Amino acid sequence: MAHVYYLTLGNKPYPETGSGLANTADFVNMQSSSYRSGTEYAPDTSAAWYFYPNYGNQQRSDKSSLEFAVAVRDGDVTAVAERHALAMMPAGVAGVGLVLRRRKP
Repeated sequence: MAHVYYLTLGNKPYPETGSGLANTADFVNMQSSSYRSGTEYAPDTSAAWYFYPNYGNQQRSDKSSLEFAVAVRDGDVTAVAERHALAMMPAGVAGVGLVLRRRKP
């Protein structure tokens, strides 16, 4: 998460001028609150790692606390055309997607 925050998005750490979640690029509705990682905190299995954009730091957090999440994966990801994405879905799901698509204005 820190890699995306600092290197990909170019955000600055606290207390530098202009620090915080200033650049979100293509991410929509990003919050200046904690985001939980999928990585468990090894010394305490009831906790996981989280990243706090306001300060640009990473710490442990109890798994029972409510935090935001962002779906990400390693490496550069290119956009997939909608027809290809639908082709990869199970037949019933793809059909529902096409029906829902037709109803949109």
